[in-house]
Parts: sequence; C-alpha cells; structure tokens
Amino acid sequence: MLDIVPNYMGDDAIANRLREQLGAAIENLEPYEPYSNWGDARFIARCANNMLQRSNWTDIGEGKLAYQPPADEAAHFAAMEEKRGEFLRSTEIEARISLAMGGEGEHATASTARDAVSRAASPTTVIPMLSNRARRG
Repeated sequence: MLDIVPNYMGDDAIANRLREQLGAAIENLEPYEPYSNWGDARFIARCANNMLQRSNWTDIGEGKLAYQPPADEAAHFAAMEEKRGEFLRSTEIEARISLAMGGEGEHATASTARDAVSRAASPTTVIPMLSNRARRG
C-alpha cells in the first residue's frame, strides 16, 4: 500500500482530500508504541500521512525524489530493524542448537555450544523441551 502513497502528493482535489481525511483520522488514533510495526494501523497511518507531505521528500536529481522520514519515524524504523536483526540472530542460533541436539553430531560445534550456554544464561530465553531422541543421547 505504501508504495502508491507518493502518487497522491500532488496539489489536486483527490490528493488534498486524502491528506485531509488521513490527518483527521490520525487525530483520533492513540500514539503508536515502541513495539509497533507494519501490523499496527496507528503506525501505518502515520507513515502514510508523513509520506503524503512533500516536505518529507528530497530531490535526488533527474526529477526523482527520496523519502526522508521525520526524526521520530526514522528512529522507530531503526529500532524495528534492530529488533528484526536480533530475531534473525536468535532464530539462527536456535536452529543450530536444534540441529546439534537432534543430529548425528555434524552440527555440534564449539561455537554452537557457546551460543547454547549464552542463550541458556539469558533471562529472556525459553528453553524448549528436549525430544526423547536428544535425551537418550
């Protein structure tokens, strides 16, 4: 959806009405939360509204524009990307640990063991139950 928003940055009746209605709708929304993402209408609505403001776009030459989000939105994007990276790293570690526990040993490396110990020591880690095969050794 957001990729069509720049089509409505003009100064015409439809674009002006869209900006007016979206701005009015946002006034009735609660602020988005630090955990808000692309699944949160409060966040999406504000991003779309910001994208509809010509002042948030810079000319990058040859008649092309680049979106420059306001500082608070840019910080939220950075936080979202950091959380995504943490999730990917966590998923990769969990997969390696699972392969090491359930495999024939080829995935059981010193690096995986260090990651497993570090993960187990983390106060936010949920350690899955070992399968019967992994418990038998």
